[in-house]
Amino acid sequence: MQNLKDNLSNKLFQSIKTKLFLVAIIISGLVYADISLAVPDKRSQDFPAAEVKNHRESIEVTIEKETSVNEDLKTKLIQAASYHKVLKAELNVYNVQLSAYGNILLQSQTPVSDLEKARIDTLKAKDALDLRLKELSEINEFFTQLSNQTQEQLVLNEKQLSDINASGQVDALTGNLKKNLKTLITILTAKQKNIEKIFEIYKPLQKQMEEIRTALLEVAEKLNRLIETRKKEALFQRSASPLLALNIQLIGQELSLIFDKLAKLASVHFWAAGAASFWEAAGQGILTALVLYAVFLWAIISFRRFCRNYEKTSQFDKTPWRGLVFMIFYKTIIVLGTTVFIYVYMYQQAESAMMVLWKMALDFLLLWLFTQLGLSSLQAWNKSPLPAISPAISKRICLGLRIIRYFGIFYLVLGVLLENAGGILLIMRMLFGIGLFAGYVYFWKSIKPHFSELSDKINSIKPLMAGAGYFIFGLAPVLELIGYGHLSLYWLTSWGITLAACLLGAILMMAIREWQHHLKNNYQPEAEKLTKDSYTMQWLFMLLSWVLWAPMIIVSVLMAWGGKDVVFIGFFRVMTYPLPIGDMQLSLIGFVFSALILLITHASARLWRRFLRRKILIGSRMDIGLKDSITTISVYLLWVVGIFISLRAVGVSSTSLTVIFGALSIGLGFGLQNIFNNFVSGIILLFERPIQVGDAVEISGTWGVVKKINVRSTLVQTYDNASLIIPNSEFISNKVVNWSFKDHRIRRVITVGVAYGSDTSLVSRTLLEIAGENPGVLDEPAPEVLFSDFGDSALIFKLRIWTIVDSMVSVETQIRFEIERLFRERHILIPFPQRDIHIL
Repeated sequence: MQNLKDNLSNKLFQSIKTKLFLVAIIISGLVYADISLAVPDKRSQDFPAAEVKNHRESIEVTIEKETSVNEDLKTKLIQAASYHKVLKAELNVYNVQLSAYGNILLQSQTPVSDLEKARIDTLKAKDALDLRLKELSEINEFFTQLSNQTQEQLVLNEKQLSDINASGQVDALTGNLKKNLKTLITILTAKQKNIEKIFEIYKPLQKQMEEIRTALLEVAEKLNRLIETRKKEALFQRSASPLLALNIQLIGQELSLIFDKLAKLASVHFWAAGAASFWEAAGQGILTALVLYAVFLWAIISFRRFCRNYEKTSQFDKTPWRGLVFMIFYKTIIVLGTTVFIYVYMYQQAESAMMVLWKMALDFLLLWLFTQLGLSSLQAWNKSPLPAISPAISKRICLGLRIIRYFGIFYLVLGVLLENAGGILLIMRMLFGIGLFAGYVYFWKSIKPHFSELSDKINSIKPLMAGAGYFIFGLAPVLELIGYGHLSLYWLTSWGITLAACLLGAILMMAIREWQHHLKNNYQPEAEKLTKDSYTMQWLFMLLSWVLWAPMIIVSVLMAWGGKDVVFIGFFRVMTYPLPIGDMQLSLIGFVFSALILLITHASARLWRRFLRRKILIGSRMDIGLKDSITTISVYLLWVVGIFISLRAVGVSSTSLTVIFGALSIGLGFGLQNIFNNFVSGIILLFERPIQVGDAVEISGTWGVVKKINVRSTLVQTYDNASLIIPNSEFISNKVVNWSFKDHRIRRVITVGVAYGSDTSLVSRTLLEIAGENPGVLDEPAPEVLFSDFGDSALIFKLRIWTIVDSMVSVETQIRFEIERLFRERHILIPFPQRDIHIL
């Protein structure tokens, strides 16, 4: 089929290229004919002989190419008929398979293992149909394009023939054109008919395959529901006691089957064939999953490295419970992340036969994860400042968890080999239950001497703990011995998950309580704003942790005891329940997504602000105000995009947004004029930048520094550390003195008086010397001294200097100190004001 596509494509390209040349010749001929009709005395002029020859050759080549393509289509039509027979046979097999599986669904005594095989076969058939449908879709798409191109050629050639007939010109050239065009139209018409015949073969097949695929999915879903129902029913169905049902011959057959399957697993041919089949069924999807997992694993490892560095710098001595949670998370993050990834991918592949493999991998990972949580909790506990657990107790618990882990792995492997049925699995469950109970009895007796090391609270609940353990671990082998094997396994698995969830829930509860106590004791109202903001954020997350803690434990316990469907289905029903308001369809999950989008926008805006300032604009040599304007405008744009996306997530359509903006415009006309005025003024300030962050401004006689230009107002901090919150419109409509606009230099004048009779030249030189030695005084423009006036008590001199706005007060102070010191050393007298009063 691929050769068919390549041949048709090449021939189609050659045909189109030839026809384009033909069209050019025909158009030239028509233009010539029009000119000949308009100018009768030049009608005898004709095309050169070379052009006539090229024209005839192009027509002949085109006809030859199209004839060849048409012959190929006839051949492919025969092949399509043969292909049709093959696919019809496959469809008949699928119909028979559907009928057989329908009968299985109607039988009430079908074993669960047979139902699982039927479901796997159904999904495999669906995957095979997907490949066929993909192939048919590509074929139909190719012939659709070829049909459209052929139709365009027919329309073009028929129009050209009609134009030639309408011109009324009769000569040899026109006759040849008409003859060749008619031949070409006949060939293209036959070509179009062949394509339509191919469509008549392939399109019904595609439709039938899609119908069968839908039916297979429905049967697979029914089988899945029936399997779940049968598994639940099997929990309370009693079978013969394992001691009575043991059959040595059956066990021998099972052992032989296990060795045969292990021999197949050891052969290279098995893995090569399996890999080829696996790649054919889901090769592209697996490759995509591996790439995504590699990226995901790299992110997890990077985060784990960050956690390791954070652990070295954090003071978990003051918060041991939070340190314990951190260490548990740090030690299990790779297994936890891999489990979550497999679960999400398995959810995406729910309609594929490959889901069986992913479910198997998920069972292994979950077993490893729960045992790893227990081991990591013990290791982290002993490394924390919390009261240490006795090494004897720790070793016994770790040994028990490892035994459970490796027995579970071995049991899962045998379950795969024996297809979850057989006497060997029954014997293993029975021995494991008895061994688990015996191990618990031994563990409890061996740790009795260590109870004196524990607190009084733990000692008070010791009988309750012992009784619960004897009941849990003792009931499992009893259920197994009386014939409730499935219930015994379900009992142990559910209690194991429940105990793990309760243990982690208790640790999380202590960590949250510790976090709450730590925040309460470390809050300082007089602290800086950053500390207050940090406290507020931590307080909100702490409250959120309390809100999520109880539902998390309840959901974990429900899922442990088989409430998975109830939890997830009920949760999604509540979250997706529509709340119609006018034309809008709101839902809780929409609000959740909207909140997540806003949180992501907030985090992205903060990261972007920091990245833009520290990475991109750091070496631009721009003014601080310009950098701040660029950063603020880009953050505003990011927030606008985030808000629009969050509104769409909630369910607000473009029509609703139009209504909202219309209401907003009415509000602007009434009560929001000042807010909108300040908002627009803020945008003007950011773009025009008459003032910018860092500028020294004077407002109504008050000096201050611009700290931040917000949406509605501008924050100005005075030199007395008072914060002025000024509406943006004030800077646009009123007069503002900006002392650092475009230039941070400022001229200051220091006035000093000297006594009459002082050496004025010495005074001038001294003042210039003081100004020249001060590092805060600029060299350009140079300082200068003015003999200002003859005062009542002194000769008035003025020292004019240039300095920077930020340092003007300190520079003036330093200069005045120097003036006083040098004048005293050089005996230049600074007189105090005096008046002579004559009393008559």
